[in-house]
Amino acid sequence: MNQDKSQTSSHFVTTARAVFVGPLPDPNTLAQYAKIYPGLEKTIVEMAQKQSQHRIEIENLIGGVGDGGGGGGGEA
Repeated sequence: MNQDKSQTSSHFVTTARAVFVGPLPDPNTLAQYAKIYPGLEKTIVEMAQKQSQHRIEIENLIGGVGDGGGGGGGEA
């Protein structure tokens, strides 16, 4: 007696994706930079801080973009 035993196998693939938005890389990437080039993570954070401060200073000079202050000129 020869029984045909068919085997069914299922394969599942799970994909995870994380998206980080902002001036800094996500914490894991920042840590990987530090492993490759010690101290680089500090430099990257300092660069983001300087850029943020620069942006604030520019926005203050033109009258506060986006705060309803009408910094674009041409007001009636």
